Amino acid sequence: MKKAAFITLALVSAFATAQTANNSAYKAAHDRAETNYKAAKERCEKLKDNAQDVCEEEAKVAQAQAERDAVANHKNTGNELQRAERKLAGAKVELAQEKWDVLSG
Repeated sequence: MKKAAFITLALVSAFATAQTANNSAYKAAHDRAETNYKAAKERCEKLKDNAQDVCEEEAKVAQAQAERDAVANHKNTGNELQRAERKLAGAKVELAQEKWDVLSG
């Protein structure tokens, strides 16, 4: 009986440790995506008019992709992943609309 309790306690402890490490890795990936987005947006400030708008939308797509990847790698639950994929799809639509504006004048 003591052996079963010890094994159960060890498994629970290992799971909790793995979950904490996974949350830390997710937070690091999320923070990296945010930092990269801010740096890309600063680079866009040097551009003008539609080129700046397209650049900013591309930065949003890159951020959404990085966040989606972080969710897929570290929080792979149906709702979280679906939310991240919707955000990515929305960012891609905004980018396409901005590029369309450039082409249509």
